[in-house]
Amino acid sequence: MNRKKPDYPIVIEQIIYIALWVVNNKNYLPLAIFLFLLVGFARGPAARDFIVRDTCAKIWTSRNDSPQLTSAQAMKRLKLKSFKGRTDKDIVHGFCTRYMGTHF
Repeated sequence: MNRKKPDYPIVIEQIIYIALWVVNNKNYLPLAIFLFLLVGFARGPAARDFIVRDTCAKIWTSRNDSPQLTSAQAMKRLKLKSFKGRTDKDIVHGFCTRYMGTHF
């Protein structure tokens, strides 16, 4: 079973298969594009929720010993702004307490 290697790269073959699929299924193309965009928009809030929960968990577990995440890094990941009279740590802890519904 010694097959001859193609003279063109495998990427070109995949592009040809995609082009043939588009030609043969042009009625389904708008549906495929709509579903692709819908999945992209639906994923956004879930991804943001994961980032917030992950950041709050890292802050909560790393009290004073060996911090996994500093308050400045958490502020950047959570996209929070600093206020006069409050430390970054207080802002992050307040946000996480309200978001997660727990006190730490």
